[in-house]
Amino acid sequence: NPYKRLGCAISMHQICLIFSSHPRLIDLFVLEMLHNSILSLRHCTNDDPSIETTEKISVVVRTLTEQIVKSSATLVKPNKDRRHHSDLNDFLDWLRPDSLLRGLLSIRGHVHL
Repeated sequence: NPYKRLGCAISMHQICLIFSSHPRLIDLFVLEMLHNSILSLRHCTNDDPSIETTEKISVVVRTLTEQIVKSSATLVKPNKDRRHHSDLNDFLDWLRPDSLLRGLLSIRGHVHL
């Protein structure tokens, strides 16, 4: 449902703004949030453009990506408390090999491709 995706994107953007001052929350949830945002972005290809789900979710993806780049030194370390991906490399393995996002995250040199 495009309206659920839109509501999720708006909520996640607000959460992203709060995240920056809570390193523990970033450590636990940023990979999972980006995972779910990417899935939402893939589903909105047929959404009515006037709803702007693609644009809103893209903002969330960019914001989360920036957070991951800033926190990559922590995120490359496995953490059993993370629900979807134990570390950044596991997350990157989930992404397609030719993904632009994967390339952006690997630039920092913290990731083994």
